Amino acid sequence: WGDHPAVRPLVGRAVAMVLARELTVEPPAAGTAQAVLSSGEGSWAESDVKALAEGRPVALDPEQDRPGPVPLVALAERGGARVALVASDQFALNAYLRPDLSYAHGRDLVRNLVGWLVERPELAGIDPRPREHVKLVLRPAQLARMTWVALLGPAAFVLGIGLMVRRARRRRT
Repeated sequence: WGDHPAVRPLVGRAVAMVLARELTVEPPAAGTAQAVLSSGEGSWAESDVKALAEGRPVALDPEQDRPGPVPLVALAERGGARVALVASDQFALNAYLRPDLSYAHGRDLVRNLVGWLVERPELAGIDPRPREHVKLVLRPAQLARMTWVALLGPAAFVLGIGLMVRRARRRRT
């Protein structure tokens, strides 16, 4: 994240970019332009677009690909006009904006960028997530244990109840 009022509330938060394009940010002669969101150090701008379109695996080719960080969101201002450029067209789809489906902060990024564009900073901000939308993440060992509990647990419960009923009937006789 860059240091800009439009994205300052989002620093440290995740944003999902699906098939983002590489941006090049060059300041104009009169005005300002800056990248406010860039990919990580381990990323790169892939030049083999055909492989991406076909779903084939890609790898960094130092002769063809530009190593990261790669700018993904840029803001520019010139003579009172403002523009925001986002490198992915898919992060703003309605499915990604629904708070009950998305754990990324793409919706908040859109809200902050629109607030900056219309010069209404009160739009900028992050709403708290409702408590019922907490994502549970299990490690592989925990997931394996939970699978066994889900498979064997009901059978063991029924067997235990059956043994208790049998024991109670034997005591009566």
